[in-house]
Amino acid sequence: MSSRQHRLPKTQARVYDAMLGLVPKIRAHYGDSQPDGTNDFFVAEYKVRNTLPPLVKGALRQARRYLLEGDSRIPIAILHEVGTAYTQDVVLIALSDFKRLLVRLQAEAYPQPRR
Repeated sequence: MSSRQHRLPKTQARVYDAMLGLVPKIRAHYGDSQPDGTNDFFVAEYKVRNTLPPLVKGALRQARRYLLEGDSRIPIAILHEVGTAYTQDVVLIALSDFKRLLVRLQAEAYPQPRR
């Protein structure tokens, strides 16, 4: 499988950058090791595959099923690899839910003054 099949289209990378306020990193050479996007809070690496493993999609789907109608909570899935420290577990969250979380955190950190 060539790396070309797994290269994220530039238009999609721009969507991620815009949604999360990331600054894209321009590589002088494809061999340069730099993050795909950064800002004061995040260092992002974008990965694309034809399909994601069933464990990943199923875990998020299961978490989403537990939400009730009108529930404002955000579904996440936590993946643990046996033999590794729990502090290194991976937390999965859908991009749309992650954006919603950022908006909530920003509203809590910088509340609008009441008029």
